[in-house]
Amino acid sequence: MITFTLISGTLLAGLLFASGTAMAEPMHRPGGFDGVNVVQLERSIDRGVRSGDLTRGEESTLRTSLRSLMHSVRLAKKDNRITARERAGLERKESQLKRSIYQLSNNRDVARRDHRNDRDHRSYNDNRAPQPHVVIAPMPVRTHR
Repeated sequence: MITFTLISGTLLAGLLFASGTAMAEPMHRPGGFDGVNVVQLERSIDRGVRSGDLTRGEESTLRTSLRSLMHSVRLAKKDNRITARERAGLERKESQLKRSIYQLSNNRDVARRDHRNDRDHRSYNDNRAPQPHVVIAPMPVRTHR
């Protein structure tokens, strides 16, 4: 009888614990804001840099936009409540950043493979004809006698 009481008490405690944690989890509302998937956006940028599809300037622009989006999310969550207007703005910024990542990854600018060690800061090849190199000769110095 004691073992039955002990087992049933353990089962009841486990059931109460499981239901308590399930109720503490926030429920997903259809159309609700789950947050910005920053990890996915960072991976997309990293993948573009690794493959050479993004130049250093494009990478810098995208990372600045990502930081701006993260700052906007922090501001919206500051009062522990995201209004419909804030959610629409955050979703608009996120989709705009995704679109920018796609467009910049698929343009004709191609980063050099060795752009990390690039000393002359020409980090991309835009497939245009090379520009002729012009040398300007120094002017002769006149001396008056």
